[in-house]
Amino acid sequence: MEGAALLKKIKILCECNKNLSYETLKKELNIGTDDELEKFMFDILQSKTVIGTLDGVKKELKVTATEKREFDRKDWMKLKNNLGILLENLNHIKKNIDSVCQPDE
Repeated sequence: MEGAALLKKIKILCECNKNLSYETLKKELNIGTDDELEKFMFDILQSKTVIGTLDGVKKELKVTATEKREFDRKDWMKLKNNLGILLENLNHIKKNIDSVCQPDE
């Protein structure tokens, strides 16, 4: 399987499952050995495509988060809302700092 196809498949697997056994990963990704799988997964984890930990004893990947595959209109609206809230909070903080920093009259 090519790199781009492997990357797409690991993202889909990790979005749907929070714990993946080495056996499942090797089967789904068509990777032969645990060593090859771990090397591939180290690269994926370092690139932050998937955030998680490899458990060599239990032979599983524990997924914390994944990089989104798409950013649709709903995501843009949520981002706009969150940035608006952040801006309001920063303005509130600025007013508080300004009131503390004003010299006594």
